[in-house]
Amino acid sequence: MNRGASSIVALFVCLLAAPGQTPLAQSGIRFHHVHLNSVNPSAAADFYTKAFTTSIKTTFNGDVAVRTVNGPYLLFTKVNTPPPTQPQSAIWHFGWNTPDSRAYLERFHAMKLDVVPMYADPERTVIEISSDALPNFPTTARIGELRSQGVQPARVGGFQYLRGPDASLVENAGNFPSEYFNHVHMFHEDPACAQLWYTTHLVTIVPGAGGQGRGSPITADNCKRPYEEVT
Repeated sequence: MNRGASSIVALFVCLLAAPGQTPLAQSGIRFHHVHLNSVNPSAAADFYTKAFTTSIKTTFNGDVAVRTVNGPYLLFTKVNTPPPTQPQSAIWHFGWNTPDSRAYLERFHAMKLDVVPMYADPERTVIEISSDALPNFPTTARIGELRSQGVQPARVGGFQYLRGPDASLVENAGNFPSEYFNHVHMFHEDPACAQLWYTTHLVTIVPGAGGQGRGSPITADNCKRPYEEVT
């Protein structure tokens, strides 16, 4: 997908681990919840438990909630008007890992859920799941090379988005051994600085996540970095 140069870029906060992999639990820290405003919390909870069936509808401190199979909650606050979506919230989306994301996509269509299309490349090819794009979301120049080599999309696994209740954006990503709540994805002007703040104050970074292990270590002196448009 083509993400243009902007003062706001994406930060992937990988706070959660798959069942059986609990780096945060070992440190005594765990991701607890995503808190959402909703005009109809009960209906919103029903949506998530139908889309991701390992989650259950429950209550937390007397309010409607969803508890995911690996522990994190979706908590809902009743509001009278839909939460604003413009300008963009700090949260881009949140999502689950699933055993077969393409099968989930087919099920979402059968359930008549709102599947969100996305661009596959700088040519603005529209797809519904990332595995329908050429590998690694190529630049314009690279697209021609891949096509001349006969390279085809993998059409296995990949990520895809639903428009959930109250305009939330929900990711389904596969393929993984089981279904579990995986992450919150946020926008930030300086992603490396944001990552440094979280790993300093809250969490131990999962090895290999968020760019760890690539390039020089992130410090307060070097976390403000230029970002260029990929074309």
